[in-house]
Amino acid sequence: MGALPAVKRKPRANRIIKAPLEITEQDLIRVAVHVSDKKYDNYYGTTCHQCRQKTDDQKTICHADNCFGVRGQEWICPPCRGICNCSFCRKKAGKCSTGILIHLAREHGYKDVNAYLESFRKS
Repeated sequence: MGALPAVKRKPRANRIIKAPLEITEQDLIRVAVHVSDKKYDNYYGTTCHQCRQKTDDQKTICHADNCFGVRGQEWICPPCRGICNCSFCRKKAGKCSTGILIHLAREHGYKDVNAYLESFRKS
């Protein structure tokens, strides 16, 4: 069998990362409140850390020490806190991916997957 042909990839669109003070009212209007508000854009779309789906809505970006996420100035995103359970972060930590655990977590009385996974650490 011969070598596979190289796949030609599309160039990435330049992502503009704004400082918190540069965020305008127009940017806030572009934040998707519901999944149904999202419009997929394979070329110009940007992804959040968790879902990695290219959409045209406004994303928040954690800047760690001065993180100004959607939950206020004291909020720090899960990857920066070292508790992200996305498949990429778990693989980097030498763990297998969790799959979709939210339904199982709620069935056992937990409000989120992180609390469910933490319960195993305490056992």
